[in-house]
Amino acid sequence: MPLRLLLVVVLVAGCARLGPSPEPPPPEGPTLTREELGRLLDEARRLRAKGDFPLARASVRQAIAGAERSQWSDQAADAHFLLGEIFGQENLPRQAADAFVHAYDVSRRAGDRARGLRALNALANTFLDLGEYDRASQVSAEALKLGRSLGDLQAQSRALNNVGEAHRFAARYEAALDAYNEALRLARRAGTPRDVAVILENMASTARRRGQLEAAAGYYGDALVAARQTGSADRVADLLNALTAIRLAQARPAEALGLARDAADLGRQQNLRRPLITAIQNEGLAAWGMGDRAAARRSLTEATQLARAMDERPLLAYAQWHLGRLALEAGDRAGAAQALEQALLLFRALKLGDEALKVEAELGALRGSQR
Repeated sequence: MPLRLLLVVVLVAGCARLGPSPEPPPPEGPTLTREELGRLLDEARRLRAKGDFPLARASVRQAIAGAERSQWSDQAADAHFLLGEIFGQENLPRQAADAFVHAYDVSRRAGDRARGLRALNALANTFLDLGEYDRASQVSAEALKLGRSLGDLQAQSRALNNVGEAHRFAARYEAALDAYNEALRLARRAGTPRDVAVILENMASTARRRGQLEAAAGYYGDALVAARQTGSADRVADLLNALTAIRLAQARPAEALGLARDAADLGRQQNLRRPLITAIQNEGLAAWGMGDRAAARRSLTEATQLARAMDERPLLAYAQWHLGRLALEAGDRAGAAQALEQALLLFRALKLGDEALKVEAELGALRGSQR
């Protein structure tokens, strides 16, 4: 069935309202046992974890063919879903959407509502990645209905969170917060702290977009509490960095410095690469905000060195930019020009146009003042 027609099935028809579609004739080939199909899927997961996506896809497709021949609909749905996840890791969202639609269609025909629900939520996330917010909302509405029919609080919460995301990205902030609040209520009832943390972080992002920094800080603080319950060190570090950024934007550098140090300590303990670089950079910005240029330079230089060593080019670009601005404020025009030129090259290579324009303006002003 072509992708467009399958999407119409997803968006117009819910699992509970449609009977199973006629089964297609099984493809030719040897019949596989469930154990053989399971081994193919396990091998695909192993290959995916190694980053060998072509071989992982080949193993999944072999499993799909075998499951369809043997009419194991649950394993066919799992295989299509895994294929979608692999495409997602490869940054191929259109192909991922196609795979998730097939996973949903197989589940729908088999009356497997739980697997269908999983596929719908994944499809909604893919549409969000594609910027197709109306489709994401429609798919999430179907997922919400299906979740309610199953009494699955976690699934309902995730569907409502996706509804909120679609509204947020479309700048419908009040509608987004309404959806998030209901998603949060259900996630707390379901006892899923990971989902609670994700929803609160999305609420914080919504508040930031509206310029409500103190509200955003409150949401980030609550998200930190939930994230610590999950034991996810990288999530905690990311949230600490996000809260630090709020305090920096509020010109509260002393609070920002304490948060940045907590994030840096966690990053070093858990060997968290990106969060550590961000935290050290934030330490520098907080020290700068407190008037300690020497400490700011040390931290920003360390962040630059780590970002270069770890080939984290976006973080390197920002660290260089901050170093250039700091050098300019300190009267080191030569150092400022060198750092800003390096930042400009990186921003251009990364196609970060807004940042590149700002650095160009700063370099132009610096060179003009040197004439």
